[in-house]
Amino acid sequence: MVQIGDKVRFLDAVGGGTVTALRDKNTVMVEDADGFEIPCLVSQLVVVSDEDDERARGHVRAKQAPPRRLPDSAMRGSQAFSDTKAPRPADEPAAQHNPVPATPKWSELPSPFPLKEGWGEAPLSENPSGDTLSVSLAFLPSDIKHLSECDFECFLVNDSNYLLHYLLFSNLRQEQNQVSFKLAGSIEPNTKMRLFTVAHSELEELEHLAIQLLACKPWKTFRLQSPMHIDIRLNADRFWKLHAFTENDYFDTPALLQAVVRDGRPWLPMVLDEKRIAEGIREKTRDVKTNSRTEVRQNAPEKPSKPWPQVEPLEVDLHIDALLDSTAGMDAGSILQYQLSVFHKTMNAHIHELGRRIVFIHGKGEGVLRKQLLGELRRFYPACTANDASFQNYGGGATMVTIHQPK
Repeated sequence: MVQIGDKVRFLDAVGGGTVTALRDKNTVMVEDADGFEIPCLVSQLVVVSDEDDERARGHVRAKQAPPRRLPDSAMRGSQAFSDTKAPRPADEPAAQHNPVPATPKWSELPSPFPLKEGWGEAPLSENPSGDTLSVSLAFLPSDIKHLSECDFECFLVNDSNYLLHYLLFSNLRQEQNQVSFKLAGSIEPNTKMRLFTVAHSELEELEHLAIQLLACKPWKTFRLQSPMHIDIRLNADRFWKLHAFTENDYFDTPALLQAVVRDGRPWLPMVLDEKRIAEGIREKTRDVKTNSRTEVRQNAPEKPSKPWPQVEPLEVDLHIDALLDSTAGMDAGSILQYQLSVFHKTMNAHIHELGRRIVFIHGKGEGVLRKQLLGELRRFYPACTANDASFQNYGGGATMVTIHQPK
């Protein structure tokens, strides 16, 4: 039992001191050699004498323990016992040696387990929905009016009731399964922590990150969470776009949020593979060509379809912002192919509605999309006609297609 005035040494660090006060049954105050009082756990201290302290400093030579004689039971298999003619020495008691501190029994461990230093304290209250893990990375610009030049502060947001231990890696190479270690630490429940500052010229280094998480509640019993490994794909182009920085519940200013864990599961981002997109579009085009030239004619009903009643034309906005929430990872060619796929999907859905009018809004621009639409219409829907839509309503940025009976 540690008492006031005892000289102690630290088990988990170099040095020691003198006990000056007892805070509770598990914690004492220790004054070190510099005169500072440090709170320490009793389990991390060992009481030493003046001689032990001097020996630790190198001033007293450690006494050598006398050689220990092993009992006969430990000599079996030796030369003496392998030779049946050799006399067996009498059993001798084992030499006395320094006692080893007893390991505490399982039943003696306190419950709940005391918090280790650096693990924070038990929260006063918990979020009712916080037992489901929710973790994000957040980036705050130093000057949101100059996104192309400013630095960004990176935060780790722990929106849960768990203490999280994290490891952060960069330069993820999935094909080689290799990473570079960056950061490690702990973040308390329902808090956010500043991790680092990144310059605009360093954003490309953040495109391939990985993080590992371990969740626990050292202050109480809790529902066990599996350790997680999450690959994070950050698109550096998003840091240039003002609309990517949005209002949120964690900061007073707009921030770019990157989900890491949602609803207790690792967040898997949608990664667009340009080669697979192009191949899918080519297959879709071949299917459309077959359906329009062969299947539509072979499966045409015996009775002609009734003309579509004259109603307001159907409007289809082909602007990419109206079709997709994000175009991250898509170049101009991929965007054009996606717009054409929407055009074909719309035409196939209404190809039997004779007289149906469809207005495709493509905008003025350089006329690339309009030219492609007219070419696709001549190739796959030769019976349909196209005209400029109302200039008063669309300002010359739309084409109206009328469905007719295939010849």
